[in-house]
Amino acid sequence: MNAAGYAKSVDHVRKLAQVPLTTHIVVGGITCAAQEGNTGGTNFVQVGNDFFNSLGLPNKGKEWLRSNLPEMCNIAIDTGKKLVVNISGGTPQEYVDLGVVAHEGGADIVELNLSCPNKFGPGGKQSDMFAFDVAAMDMLKVLWRERLGTKIETWWKLSPYANPMERVRIAQFLYTTDAARVTLCNTFPNARPRDKDSKLLVTAKNTNGRAGLSGEGLRIISQINVEHFRELLPTRIGINGAGGIDSGTVLEEYRQLGCDGMQVAGAFMINEDVSVLHDIAAQWADNYFPVEAEA
Repeated sequence: MNAAGYAKSVDHVRKLAQVPLTTHIVVGGITCAAQEGNTGGTNFVQVGNDFFNSLGLPNKGKEWLRSNLPEMCNIAIDTGKKLVVNISGGTPQEYVDLGVVAHEGGADIVELNLSCPNKFGPGGKQSDMFAFDVAAMDMLKVLWRERLGTKIETWWKLSPYANPMERVRIAQFLYTTDAARVTLCNTFPNARPRDKDSKLLVTAKNTNGRAGLSGEGLRIISQINVEHFRELLPTRIGINGAGGIDSGTVLEEYRQLGCDGMQVAGAFMINEDVSVLHDIAAQWADNYFPVEAEA
């Protein structure tokens, strides 16, 4: 499936719905209030096989989602795919409010984006991430259960954790949730790509050149997280792999580590060529899909 960050219109969903061999369409990230994201300069660049995203969650907000989600769900249903809504609240209650809209609009799954590193305020002040605040995540869990329970499947999108004991603490918390899957992982924070003259390539206002790293540079970090979390989590919680998936071979690497699903972003977002998703899946199917031996 595509990763969050691209599909933020009905037309985007329509394009993704036409991609064979994908099973889900991920819409968002969506915030309660509409926001422009990080503007005033470049906020998405490619350097070699790495991608640097400082988009800052541009989207049309909760009311746009309420108005357009039923149509997007119908498009997904007509093509046999599941519709996932990626949401990013500023508070636990905002996550719940967005979740209610997603549920009432007919989404199959809500992905709780707890780990966007690219929220910059005036002067470059950076917002904290829920993925590192167990108390805040626990409050979200409590409020979510009170309002939504298990009415809609939930995925928790996490950050690339460097500290192994952080992964242990997060896994222990996830044991107490109703998470169906975790997505591992979001971009690595505060990369500052430069050109050959050391000039910063990300120039959007308030970013100070900072962006989330994805692509090949994230792949090993993400796979380390996947392998460790697979050891730590109960089998009832699946894992979506994300980070540098640009071929069927890499997709298979994630599957061998225990992933139940895979998300692709940078490989197709740079040119908005959704056929890349099909090409990756087809390459995997041609080379790794198990075929029963002839009798």
